[in-house]
Amino acid sequence: MKKTNLSLSLVVSVATALVLPTVASAANGVWTGTNSGLWSDTGNWTTGTQPTAGGNVTFNGSTTGVAANMITNNNLSLTNIGQIIVGAVPGGANAKPITIGGNSITFATNGNNINLQSGSTDDLTLDLTPGNTITLATGNNAWIVNQPRTLTIKSPIVGTAASTLALSAPGGVAGGVHGTVQLLAASPNLAAGVTIGGPNMTVVLGDNQSFGTGNVFVNSFNSAPQLNPTSNRTLNNTMTWASGFGLDPTSGGDLTLSGAITLTGTANQNRSINNQSATKTVFVNGDVTTSQAGDTGLIGKIFVLQTNPGNIVVNGKILDQGGLAGLVTKTQLGTATINSTANNFAGLSGNSGRRPGGPSFSRSEHEQFPGHRGDDPHDRLGRHHQRGDAPVHRLD
Repeated sequence: MKKTNLSLSLVVSVATALVLPTVASAANGVWTGTNSGLWSDTGNWTTGTQPTAGGNVTFNGSTTGVAANMITNNNLSLTNIGQIIVGAVPGGANAKPITIGGNSITFATNGNNINLQSGSTDDLTLDLTPGNTITLATGNNAWIVNQPRTLTIKSPIVGTAASTLALSAPGGVAGGVHGTVQLLAASPNLAAGVTIGGPNMTVVLGDNQSFGTGNVFVNSFNSAPQLNPTSNRTLNNTMTWASGFGLDPTSGGDLTLSGAITLTGTANQNRSINNQSATKTVFVNGDVTTSQAGDTGLIGKIFVLQTNPGNIVVNGKILDQGGLAGLVTKTQLGTATINSTANNFAGLSGNSGRRPGGPSFSRSEHEQFPGHRGDDPHDRLGRHHQRGDAPVHRLD
């Protein structure tokens, strides 16, 4: 009897193993756009293979449909997507710009979720059905926009503080060529930190909450990103700057920074605001910390106000927290104004390379700079003094 029971158990075990379900790997979809813009039409995908949950959606040399079929509708019941990839699409530069509408998009895993590859020919727009959202994966997310392509986001982005989003625009900067990310929707449920990379990328701001509510990290030294508000914009995000940024010359409005700003990275290097707009102003209403506890070196970071030619107004305090003397300097022809009466940074303030009839640097009549004495020949506006240089209160 024992032998018979053993045999029966073996048979049952083998039979059970034979009927265990297998886990299917995600299917990737390559868009042809042969029939229409509907994702549910198998005729729009190579070999009729639609993407399944976790699979990639790719536009490349197989995307041979007409331009009208590049306005696509994600009407599949996908719980998530791996990556959205845009390569070289037949037809020439931006002959068939791609739009994805329809259902919400959730990215399955961290990494390069959106990738407009080097050599990609067409721009990409995410314009989902109203009420639908783009949800980041937990962890580090990256949206890569190789120059000279444009990624336009017209739907809200969602992400927790356990996520980060890096916006990057690889490529050279010759001839002013750059990658562009347009964040045109409010994203009140985006708590993830957002990093702006480069080099020389442009970020178009269509809402005060384009970056959500998390910290914004500016990190593209020597090739600063450009911000371009579509109208007057106020950002309440805290910010950390390992580099500076520029206000794009085509900006549609003033830019106000109301959150606290901390200058990070290597000491004695510039963290600049470069206002290239002739008619728009950058307002800095949040406090700016030029050095932090633990910083090393002889001096802190250099807070540079480039009025090139647009004006810059600093209403927040300029602070040293780490024992290093931060510096403030100004270049170019516009006016920079510092209004706070409670600054405690200990370094010099300067108007670099000032010439008669040139740039002006105004300061509040009662403004306090604890490190400033006024009797030191170096304690003036500018480290390269020329005849006609004025003392600290106003230079024009």
